Amino acid sequence: MNYKIKQSNIFAFFVVIGVLSIITFVFIGFNGSQNLTDKMLGKDFKKIHELLEDGKAYYTLYQANKIVSELIPLIENTTGRKFKKIPEIRLINTEEFKKVLNRESDIKILNNSNRLIENNEQYFQAMAKMYYGIYGSRDHILYLLPEKIEPILRLLKIDKKYGMDIVRITIAHELIHALQDQYLNLFHKRIELPGMEEIHAFSATVEGHAVFIGKEIGRQLGIDDFIIDLFPLKDSAKLRFNNPKLIRTTTSESFGRSVYSHGERFINYHYKKGGNGLLWTILENPPIDTNMIVDPKTYSPKPYDYFNYKGILANLYNYNEHYKNHKFVYENTSLSKLDLRIMFKNIDLPQKSLLISKVKHYQFYSVYSYDSLLAQITFILLEDREYTSQYISLREKFIQHKFQNIDHYLNKDSWKDIYINKNCLDSIDFARQTSITLEVIDSSKNKMPKKNIHTIVGKKNMVVIHNDGAFNLTPCDIGIIFSKIFKRYQKAKSKTNQ
Repeated sequence: MNYKIKQSNIFAFFVVIGVLSIITFVFIGFNGSQNLTDKMLGKDFKKIHELLEDGKAYYTLYQANKIVSELIPLIENTTGRKFKKIPEIRLINTEEFKKVLNRESDIKILNNSNRLIENNEQYFQAMAKMYYGIYGSRDHILYLLPEKIEPILRLLKIDKKYGMDIVRITIAHELIHALQDQYLNLFHKRIELPGMEEIHAFSATVEGHAVFIGKEIGRQLGIDDFIIDLFPLKDSAKLRFNNPKLIRTTTSESFGRSVYSHGERFINYHYKKGGNGLLWTILENPPIDTNMIVDPKTYSPKPYDYFNYKGILANLYNYNEHYKNHKFVYENTSLSKLDLRIMFKNIDLPQKSLLISKVKHYQFYSVYSYDSLLAQITFILLEDREYTSQYISLREKFIQHKFQNIDHYLNKDSWKDIYINKNCLDSIDFARQTSITLEVIDSSKNKMPKKNIHTIVGKKNMVVIHNDGAFNLTPCDIGIIFSKIFKRYQKAKSKTNQ
């Protein structure tokens, strides 16, 4: 039986964090062991969220409702839309908020005995500490955490006199999401999106709109620019914390820059072009590609691409042949071009931005055992075959950079061209492979070397990558996997064109 992670497309915040965790996972095989939350968040990020333990309630429900009454007419005048209903306000603590996040993200793991579930709980606990409020697109309730204001003031070294200003902008941001929901139905809009590219483009649009309008509301309230410019707060933690080394590359930094910040610039561009009328037209017909978010002038309403990329990678190889009676968890998902900008941000390559913009789709299939990623198959479809060899160079640099920054990295072989028998894989343009050796700890706490084999193949405008951390597949095994992928894509493409 295949155990799969089912994730509905609700909040881009979860999507980005989850994707980044996959990007940064280390292939350590069965004998390595490390807490999933440590891997996802990193020790530096953990230090920050330890500082965000709940403090005293900074405001009451009465005060929150009074602020809502103050904000409603300002938001209506600024957006050009009336609230159909004033959302209910609830004050909760971090423990209660964790349940809200769990429900809103709708992440379900269909194997109750798997350790990933325990780590999933740790994940929600960690993420809950990074929020100060959220609008529930399922139950249409605005949840606020008054016990979070005191810790965030302390973390960002902000005078307490600014606390209620932060509360006002936070509530304004979430009320704008409530207004969007009343006209767009955010929950149903999101679950209709076919892939991560569309999810992140939509999320950048709605978050950018909330940030843009929220800052304008802040100015109308006479709030200092110093406070207005802090938002989103999750991004500001990196910028203002007194010890930057504690926040080297946090998920919140990447998420803020990629979704909130790009989204705000996108909305600002179109507001100047056509005001609120154009903004609501765009919200109703959101961009399908994050290239449009990064370069707003390229926006145009287009239909979604419902091509079944998941089907190309599903059930390509029976990994259970290598470990009888062992339960694996499989995940089949995609990345957006915003994810790729984060993924490759430290890679020095002149054509990097161009290459990322030319990625038409990025799908990957992961094989887990408990909290270890054992193998991963990646399918990248490019706009044109002329970018294939350059993209392979970018990926090779990324793999080298990523593993050299791992504590238990030992050594890496040079990339080399490999020959794959034509009986296994025919007619390809590139085939390259490297092995990376890591030091892992076995069940007896003995240190031992573990090889990870990375194979990259290019054919026309397609790149396929196989990362092997446990199975020691032969070049022919890998070639057969690649051959199936190419054939499946061509067959699916032919059916789509009929």
